Amino acid sequence: MARKSTRGRKSSKKKNGGFSAWIGDFKAKLTPSPNVQTGARIFGWVSLAVIIGLGFGIGLPELESRAVARSHNQIAQRGLTVEFINRPALLRDVELQRLIDTTQAAIGQDVSPLQRDGLQTAREALLATGWFREIHQVSWRDHGVVEVDAEYSIPVAVVRTRGGDILIDDGGRRLPITYDAGYAPLPVIKNPTQPMPAGFGTPWLGGDVQAGIQLLEVIHREPWFDQVVSIDVGRFAQQNLLALRTRSCTVVWGRPPLDTSVQEVSVDQKIAYLEYLNQQYGAIDAPCGGGELDIRRDVVTSNLPE
Repeated sequence: MARKSTRGRKSSKKKNGGFSAWIGDFKAKLTPSPNVQTGARIFGWVSLAVIIGLGFGIGLPELESRAVARSHNQIAQRGLTVEFINRPALLRDVELQRLIDTTQAAIGQDVSPLQRDGLQTAREALLATGWFREIHQVSWRDHGVVEVDAEYSIPVAVVRTRGGDILIDDGGRRLPITYDAGYAPLPVIKNPTQPMPAGFGTPWLGGDVQAGIQLLEVIHREPWFDQVVSIDVGRFAQQNLLALRTRSCTVVWGRPPLDTSVQEVSVDQKIAYLEYLNQQYGAIDAPCGGGELDIRRDVVTSNLPE
């Protein structure tokens, strides 16, 4: 009886071992290989990315459209504000409003920070006005507020013409303001040989206007400068001479300050002459007598009118 029982247990073990091996083989056949598992993971991530991308592709345009619509509504209610950083003092009132109008017209309907084409158009339109040497950036500071960061043309004088006093910057470029003769709050340059430039931001040709600006830069801080009515450049083209015009006299200055010559005393000496006359007689044209005062040489001479 004991032998039969032992044989029975051995037989049972053989049967159980065979079944387990069969299950293991079946699982092995159903389990993907490492390469297949890696490929499946990659496919899953790619599919997820595609789904997310489609969601963004469908959702972002809708969100952008809503943001643009909000900007349009805000501008319609409050208006578009344009601010010019560190603008020169003369750029105000009517002329400032013209720049604001130019900016607003150029931007048109691109009134959202998400829209950039209008800003570029505005930059080009502003450069054409002549008021700017360079525009660094036209940008949205906030909804409804455009900010212009630029390097401005700095007004320094006016050139007197038959049509009025034309505003110019320190390079002799025409700026878009014309005053009635005598009403500009700036020094006057008279008798240029070349006509007024046709376009704003365009330099005056001939070099005489620029020579007059050189002289202004040298003397405009002198205590007697308010006695100078104008800088006369009429003899520059033929004789290379500049002159100061007072109310009753012409002071022959001579060459432009940067064009020195041994034939003339130095710029400092010329200024010293005028300073002496102003302190001694109360006016730089006191010895003139209504004629000309020549300060180019070692001795100041005067030519009385005939």
